Amino acid sequence: MPTAQPLNRTVILRLSAVMTVIMTATAWGIAALFHDGSVVEMLHQERSLAFQLPIGLGFGVVAAFVVSFSESVLPGMEGLQKVTRDIHRQVRPTILDMALVSLAAGWGEELLFRGAVQPVTGLWIAAALFALGHGVLTRLTWGRIAFTAFLFGAGVLLGLLYEWAGLAAAMMAHATYDFVVLLLLRRQMIREGVIPATS
Repeated sequence: MPTAQPLNRTVILRLSAVMTVIMTATAWGIAALFHDGSVVEMLHQERSLAFQLPIGLGFGVVAAFVVSFSESVLPGMEGLQKVTRDIHRQVRPTILDMALVSLAAGWGEELLFRGAVQPVTGLWIAAALFALGHGVLTRLTWGRIAFTAFLFGAGVLLGLLYEWAGLAAAMMAHATYDFVVLLLLRRQMIREGVIPATS
């Protein structure tokens, strides 16, 4: 029986690329079946990219700082931080790695859940599928339940942003949130001496 490959930068980047391709292809298939369109048409919105991208950037930055600041008081978030810290310590991602993974998640997840699924199922079901799609309920603990609820709330907010501003805004918000949270975590771990400043 093959053993699981240990996490490292290459594994994380490959997994991120594979998942992005799978989500893009799935979104394209859903668009073809239910929207009579393509990924390009999903991205075409009434609002311009010049409007959407700054809105998404601001939304992502504010959300990242709010969540990072409040995670010490929200129940269940300490479990997420431990998992994230363990992965960060083991993988030692560079800032470029974090940017690439964040961009891939912002593109793939938003294209699938907001661009393709939400117009078919509606906001609430798309947000629920987004939360469950992260596989956090594989083992029921209060921390995982709390994090799933957090993801559901994030899915609702991203869905509302998509409906108001457009898909590119949701993509930018998601990618920015992930990247800023990872940067803040890296900064905290360097300050605590957990990882060296050069990693």
